[in-house]
This record gives sequence, structure tokens and C-alpha cells, in this order.
Amino acid sequence: MPTATHRERPNADFAGRLAALPTRPGVYLMKDKDAVVLYVGKAASLRSRVRSYFGTPAGKDQRIQIMVARIADFEYIVTESVQEALLLENLLIKQHQPFFNARLKDDKTYPYIKIDLREEFPQVYFTRRVLADGARYFGPFASAGSVRKTMDLLKKLFPYRSCTKVITGTDERPCLEYYIHRCVAPCTGAVDREEYGGVIQQVLHFLEGDSERVTKGLAEDMATASDELKFERAAVLRDQLRAIESVSQSQRVVSPRGEDTDVIALAHDQGEVWVEVFKVRRGKLIGRDHFLMDGGDAHDEPGLMEQFVQQFYDAVPDVPPTLLLQHPIENAAVIEEWLSAKRGKAVSVVHPQRGNKRRLVEMAAQNALEGLNQRRLKWLSESDKVLQALTEIQEALSLPDLPSRIECYDVSNIQGTSSVGSMVVFEDGRPKPSHYRRFQIRDVDGIDDYASMQEMLRRRFRRLGETLAETALEEAQESGEADPEPVLRGPQDEREAREDGPKTPSPLDGERDGVRGEPPSSSAAAADAPANRQRPRRYARSGVMAPEEAATGARQKAQESFGLVPGLVVIDGGRGHLNAVQQVFLELGVTGVPLCSIAKQEEEIFLPHMAEPVVLPRGSQGLYLVQRVRDEAHRFAITYHRQRRSKAATRSVLDEVPGIGPKRRRELLRRFGSVAGIRAASLDELASVPGLSAASARKLAEHLGGA
Repeated sequence: MPTATHRERPNADFAGRLAALPTRPGVYLMKDKDAVVLYVGKAASLRSRVRSYFGTPAGKDQRIQIMVARIADFEYIVTESVQEALLLENLLIKQHQPFFNARLKDDKTYPYIKIDLREEFPQVYFTRRVLADGARYFGPFASAGSVRKTMDLLKKLFPYRSCTKVITGTDERPCLEYYIHRCVAPCTGAVDREEYGGVIQQVLHFLEGDSERVTKGLAEDMATASDELKFERAAVLRDQLRAIESVSQSQRVVSPRGEDTDVIALAHDQGEVWVEVFKVRRGKLIGRDHFLMDGGDAHDEPGLMEQFVQQFYDAVPDVPPTLLLQHPIENAAVIEEWLSAKRGKAVSVVHPQRGNKRRLVEMAAQNALEGLNQRRLKWLSESDKVLQALTEIQEALSLPDLPSRIECYDVSNIQGTSSVGSMVVFEDGRPKPSHYRRFQIRDVDGIDDYASMQEMLRRRFRRLGETLAETALEEAQESGEADPEPVLRGPQDEREAREDGPKTPSPLDGERDGVRGEPPSSSAAAADAPANRQRPRRYARSGVMAPEEAATGARQKAQESFGLVPGLVVIDGGRGHLNAVQQVFLELGVTGVPLCSIAKQEEEIFLPHMAEPVVLPRGSQGLYLVQRVRDEAHRFAITYHRQRRSKAATRSVLDEVPGIGPKRRRELLRRFGSVAGIRAASLDELASVPGLSAASARKLAEHLGGA
């Protein structure tokens, strides 16, 4: 654990402080005048490493010189060892996301395949969280698509169950998957736990790259079934064996010695780094994936490689015995010690110079370069279309700037029930799911799309007005000026403001979409942005949160989407919807925010104070973008509406009982089978349910009108 933490006051002259730095290992944080962390580094000797930044600039890379010029303060943490400093450095990089550090993009969201052998009949899961729960994890994969392709392949090769039902072995009939040989039907008792476990072991061996062991076992089972005259069973095993052999043959043999290793190489361009990872197991290339990094010094390839190894293998549950790296790294011995402790066996970090291993690294490097080139070409073609679309929209709607941030709103209900609203955000022509928001319509009864739209927009732009007013007040206080007038605030009284709730977004306002897929990172959006665009105006302050600000940090993060002024607001609807929202803007005093609506039938765009609608040319990039934004808002609203409707349809009387949560509800239904069974049970029987006290059993019986 870190033994000491030191914070220093900003001081332009660091000479005295640098001389007083300890010679022990630790981590240092460089900060600018606003206390934003610029860089996090580790050192075997804090004094030597930190002092090296403030010496003569000759010989230093330009990026380092730029960073040093911005340093107004530094902070350091003393650790017991260099290995502990390495772990702490990785943690702080993830926490602060410093601009001058190389960082894995979306490293907290990489997906994995999970198999929990503690389950009676284990399943194969998609997950984004690696827990110390004894389960087996495989990954990380670069995207959800990579995981799903792998899981689809596994399902075709191995007949494990994909259902989530409780397996009792007493079901009367199996599902369709049994009849197409995609499941061995443990639900009907066709196989017992041990036989099903054999299927799962085959999945594990295959994911580990040991396909020969799988095919050998299947060949033996096929021969046994044939000898026992179970020809149908033998035919199924034969087909499975052929499928696995076909996949195995496509896995290229790259190491005659049958080694387990990861081969890592990178390519970089303009601050973006493409890292290629080859997974070699038992001498075969069983998989390859790529990962993107931001920041870092493009000329410091060994440093980039070291940062990737640190951050990537911090999340990898399965470390191979050997890593083959394109570039040598400075702290190879420390990283070997860390990885060996993580794996439980020795791990070697090698920079091969010749032979087959060198050829493997060169092959990975060539793939990294090709991948980065393809990404660049794709970005260039897409950015031209995005710029064209935004320009067409700007000209057609007479907007003052390119609408780099577009917000679109839609409502959804069925005969006035379960009414919801959606807000989707496109930045630079691309969706930004992290800024999506959904709303429960609370104050509208029956079918009234206009009123529902007004309620949603009122809540969203009132929140923006509060954010702008708070920011203006802070700036005025810092400059010593008088309190400014509230910005974007209309003639509402304090009662209305209180009715809208606290400034912290409620779950109703801030819920995010549970959509599968990879949300684009902010860095990716910046890389994909068209040239010469007008960036969104950010009024909410940003920066690194100090520990004492953690409580307010969560609130600021939740309000991030509401703290930005859109370049264009699009309403899914016609002239009536536009007029309803325009009334809200007038109430709140919202000015300078362009507003329009788009009608579905003729794709007409209505603007305030214009009698005739605007019709973009069919096939134009501008119309295509507006349609995409509108359709995404509709999809998002429909998805949330279905979730609410499904939840309401499956709501049980047990949901209304105080103190009965999901876990107790499951135990009750598992014990008594139904609400009627629970109602007929005695108090002693209810109290015998795990987790249910006598007092809770009495309340439950009183609520249900039973014993």
C-alpha cells in the first residue's frame, strides 16, 4: 500500500521542492493551473525522475516540452516497491484520464465470455465485469460483436443450454434446440449433471485453444456410440467432430513448439494508436483482436507498448506464460514480476530479435499498420459525408453555425398508458449514447402528445437553465462582480422549480439505454469530427475531481448531457408539436437554440415563424442525417416504452408488499409455486423461507389476506 501522500501548493519555482523529493519508489502527478492532472508516471526514484522533467529542454520531445510548460503543480505518492507503483499508476491513469498519458479507449467496457462452473448446469455468458467469483473468464474482446461471433460459433459446435430457466430435469418436453442438436436437454433429464459438465469442459478446452483434446474425446464417444449401435447419436457426434475439425484447420500453426503466447505490436498516427494482439495457444493462432489507445508520445513506442501492457493485462484474467513485444520496455523486470504474481507462474516479457518469434511480431505489426490505414481511409470517407450533411442542414435551416450537436425528442405510449419520452444526441453526425436520456411522462393523463412533449422539453431545458445560472454565478463570484441574472430562465415561480425536483437528475430523467453495442468514446468522436466544425458550447465546468469532491462528481457526470447547449433541437412530429415546444421555449426564455420538427409522411421540416415547410432533396446527405436522428429517437422511445409496459404486465401482488424484494419473492415462489400457494401457507411455513423473518411473514400474510 502507498505509505505517504504529499500535496504541494502551486509554485512556479520548484527547485526547493525537487531537492526535497525522496529517492524511494512512487507515483507522481503533474497538474496545470486549474489542478487538472496532465500526466501520471511511476518511478523507482521519485527525485531522479521528477527532476528530469525540469532540466534543460534540449533533447526532450516536443510533447514533453509542451506538458512541462503547462505544469503549475505536482503531487507524489510514495510506495513500498516499484511493482506497487506500477499498479497505482495504472489505477490513477484510469481515474484521471490524463491528456499526456497513453490510454486504452473504453477499457472499462471491454466484453468477456464467462462460464461459472459453480452452477449446477453452467451457462456461457456475455459480460463486461470481471469479478473475483471463481468463474472462468475469456477475453477481453475489442467489441461486443467479437464476443457474439465467438458465442455463435460455440453454440454451433457445442450443445450447451442457452436458456435461463431453473433446471429440474422434470420438464415434459425439450425446446426446439434439442431437436436441431444445439442442446442436450438437461431440463428433461436427457443428461445428468456430469454428462452436461462434459459438454462445458469441451467449451473450456476449445476456448483455451486445446481443440485436439476436444476432437479426441468426441472421436472416442462416437466410436463408443457406434459399438453400442446408437447410430443416431454417433451421427450427431460425427457432425460435431467435423465442424470442430474444420474450425481447427482454419487456425494457423505459427509455433512448431506448441507454445502459449500473446504477440503484441502497434502502429500509430496523429495521437491514435492501433494495437494488434495475436493469441497463440499450443502453437496455433486461435484469435486476434485490436485495441485503440489515445494520447501518449507517438515517438516513444516503447513507452506506448509498456502502457498498453500495464492497462490491458490489468483486466485480463488469463495471462499466458510469454509475451512477445514489438518494442522493448523499460520496466520489463517489474512487469514480469507483476504478471507472474497475477498468473501464479512465471511470465516472460520478450522482445525477439530473430527467428520464428520475430516473424510473428512482424506479422502482428503488419496487421496493425493495415488496420490503422483502413481506419483512416474509412474516417476520411465518412467525415466528408458528415461535413456535407451538416453543411446542407445549416444552409437549409439558416443556422448560424454547423449543428455539431443535434438533440432529437420523441414520445411513445399506447392509448395514453406507460407514456415515455426520449432524448437522443448526435455529435458531429454520429450518435453519442452516453448522452441519451429517457423520461417518464408523469403529469399527463391520456393521449396528449403535445403536453407530453412539453413536459419533457420543460424538464430538459429548465435543467440547462439551472446549470448555466450556477456557472454564471460562480464566475461572477470569482471575478468579484455582482450576481448575474439567471440565464435561460423564464417567468416561473419557485413553486414550479420545486415541483420539477432537485437539480440532481432523478432516475426518471437520467436513465441510460440498455442497448447492446459499443458507444463511441469522446476521443473517437473527436477523431471522427469533420474539419472546421463548430464545437458544442460547454457551460458546465469540467476537470478532475478531487477526493473531497467525489460526492458532487457523480451529480456533475449525470448532468453532463444537460449541461450542453445543442446546435439544433429536432422534434419528431409536425407543426403542432413544434408550436407546443416553442411555447415551452418562450416560457423558459430559451433563446439562441435552433428548433425544428420533422413530419414522417412527406419528410417536411417545420421551422418557427415560417409558414412553408423546408423540404430537403431526396437522397441528400442532410436529409439522411435528419432521418437517422429522428429514427433513433423513435427507436429509443419505443424500447423504453416496451420495457415499462413489460414490467407493468409482469407486476405481481408481491411487488406491493413492503419488505419483499426480488430475492425474497423468488424464494417464496420457489417454495409455494404461486401467490395462491403463498396465501394458503401458515405463518410458520412462511417464516421458514430463507431470508424471511417472523415479522416479515406476518406482514406478508396480512397484506395477502391469508394466514
